[in-house]
Amino acid sequence: RAAGEALAEAVAAALPAWVEASVDRVLVAWGRADPAAAARARRGARLGAPALAARVAAELRAECTADPGRQRRTPLQILAGAAALPTELLERAGVPPVRRDPFDERVRPDDRYDLAPRRFSELGDPALDRLAVAWGAAKAAVLRRRRG
Repeated sequence: RAAGEALAEAVAAALPAWVEASVDRVLVAWGRADPAAAARARRGARLGAPALAARVAAELRAECTADPGRQRRTPLQILAGAAALPTELLERAGVPPVRRDPFDERVRPDDRYDLAPRRFSELGDPALDRLAVAWGAAKAAVLRRRRG
């Protein structure tokens, strides 16, 4: 429970900057967005990121602090959903999807800009990976104890 709580809090703190950086990185890489559309996307990221961070943290907290035998999603699956906001903002700005690996296209068809984090540290804080591993180890220990 404590590991899940710590992970949720750390993600809540790191996610807003990641949203803004993700939108900015794609806009800069594409380089052809209408300046007004790019400004709206950046503003949308800045204004929408705190609510997204709160929602993702709440989902992480609920899943990661629930009884380990009842957990159905991994923390990384929950985090991947955070890519929806920057994706929506980039689409509104007229940025075309990026070319992706066919496997990624199949597994994450809605992640058109290849933004969904594959590791927690992609949010910009290497300590997040350690928190995720600590949560996984704690969950495994509880389940192992229950099995005898």
